[in-house]
Amino acid sequence: GEQLKALAALSRSQNRPVGVAIAPLKYQLPPASRHAEAPRRTVAALCAAAGLPCLDLFPHFVKNGGDRLLLDVCHFSAEGHAVTARALGEWLERDFRER
Repeated sequence: GEQLKALAALSRSQNRPVGVAIAPLKYQLPPASRHAEAPRRTVAALCAAAGLPCLDLFPHFVKNGGDRLLLDVCHFSAEGHAVTARALGEWLERDFRER
């Protein structure tokens, strides 16, 4: 939490927006869906406490193919990269345009 607060302070002092994207791990996505909620909630809460915008990619991955968007536990497939790029682009347009 303290590192995120320091990052937020640096971002503000430099007038450079910063956000955090939470990427799911393969075992967190359907069909397995193990240990999906707690880590995401924790990171989102830490970001909120630090005043940093946060994008959770989990719902985007679930909606667009689940665990097949990862090649292994943490590396995106080409389609996983495309889903991530679309989600990030929409997020940046929506939440960072005026920053």
